[in-house]
Amino acid sequence: MKSHRGLGSARQTNATGARRASRTIPDSVSAPRADPFSRPRLSARERGAPPPLIRSIEAHRGWVSAVAVSPCGAFALSGSNDNTLKLWELATGRLVRQFGDKLCWVRSIAFSQDGRLALSGSNDHVVRLWEVATGRLLRKFAGHEDWVRSVAFSPGGESALSGSLDRTAKLWDVKTGRLIRTLHGHKDWVLAVALSPDGRHAMSGSNDGLLGVWDLNAGTPATMIAGHRGSVVSVAFTQDGNFALSGSYDRTIKLWEIPTGKLVRSFQGHTDSIRSIALGADDTVALSGSNDNTVRTWDVASGRLIRSYEGHDDWVLSVALGADGRRALSGSHDRSLKLWDLEDEP
Repeated sequence: MKSHRGLGSARQTNATGARRASRTIPDSVSAPRADPFSRPRLSARERGAPPPLIRSIEAHRGWVSAVAVSPCGAFALSGSNDNTLKLWELATGRLVRQFGDKLCWVRSIAFSQDGRLALSGSNDHVVRLWEVATGRLLRKFAGHEDWVRSVAFSPGGESALSGSLDRTAKLWDVKTGRLIRTLHGHKDWVLAVALSPDGRHAMSGSNDGLLGVWDLNAGTPATMIAGHRGSVVSVAFTQDGNFALSGSYDRTIKLWEIPTGKLVRSFQGHTDSIRSIALGADDTVALSGSNDNTVRTWDVASGRLIRSYEGHDDWVLSVALGADGRRALSGSHDRSLKLWDLEDEP
């Protein structure tokens, strides 16, 4: 088995959220209500028919550690340990532009909800705000004392959240660059962050194996959720904010009730560490990328594996879904981007 080359191993080895439509699900999973994640499935999806690889892009000279798809679904961002951030046209695979000329390893990226802005987090401890249309650097958010491992926008784009190896998450005012609040609670690296669709809750995943959930309106200490047996490296809220997914080096994805921390179900099937997860537009399908070199789709209602996508030659470090749920993007240790077709066969 490969030794871990990512954040789950020694620090010096160095080794990532899809924009979703504004649909909601029922408020609770408590019996006797129907499961809020249930949706009818087409027969091809039930059969697990293999999806085609639409396109492979030799994107970077280093590992593709972060990917994000624009809300319109036409463009994608990729970040790498070759110290570059790039914008791609997905229909053609054309490189639209490269951002900046003196970046450090780009660990995480996120589009704003309107697609006009992008965030990037890097190993130089800095979060950057970019204008997507021009590639212009608008602002730097400085305050972390170690690598920035994850970034996320609030739904309206007025604030940003970042997670760092300094064991904190920080909430920033996007317009001014002011630090609003530092979130303490983890005992190890903060590897993943997300903001709920209503902007009320912040969530973090850590190398300590815990999820942290903060009520940003109340200003109360975090609720720490235990359940994983390895580093929590990726997190995502459902559209109504009542549930969240987490992906871990323990090879599982878990669905949680928020903010209670009740475990709803666990998804199992990957044969190596999970590196990234994403949720589909209607919260019925989850996407994951793993050190087993595969991208997989899952039925959120049951935790059942729908499909396994094979094509990468090395670890899949980051995944993202288009807003319509028809396309998936993956970035890998093999330096490539791959675009997958998720549509069912007739």
